[in-house]
Formats: sequence, structure tokens, C-alpha cells
Amino acid sequence: MSFADDVREETRSSGIECRLCSLLKIMDTKTRGEVDAVIADPSQNAEAISRAMKRRGWEIRGDSIRKHRRNCLLR
Repeated sequence: MSFADDVREETRSSGIECRLCSLLKIMDTKTRGEVDAVIADPSQNAEAISRAMKRRGWEIRGDSIRKHRRNCLLR
């Protein structure tokens, strides 16, 4: 087992999907690619991302984006 596998195992939650993962699943491919790229960029502020997503009708808080970055981007 690799180190990355160990980290993924340690960060797995109770099996409940994070809010942002749920939103990403319902987006079209082009939009999801754009959102994924911005979220993966650590220079992009989570609160600014949250506000932009809310303007598009996706209710997501900055702390949910930070949680997604911390727990889900490693998978």
C-alpha cells in the first residue's frame, strides 16, 4: 500500500458524500471541469468560490469547499 493510499484510508469519513462532491456530480462535463480546476487551485479563496457558485444557484459555503479540498481532493 502506498503512502497516498494510507492517507486516503485515514481521511475517509462515515461514507456520507460531501456537499461539493454531490454538486459536482450533477454538473455538465464542461462546467464541472471549470469548477474542479478552480477548486484545485489553492490560490483561489474558498469564500470567493462560494459566492460565485451561489450566483449560479449552487448553495455551498466556504467551509464546505475547504473541507472538500482537505478530504476529497486526495482521492
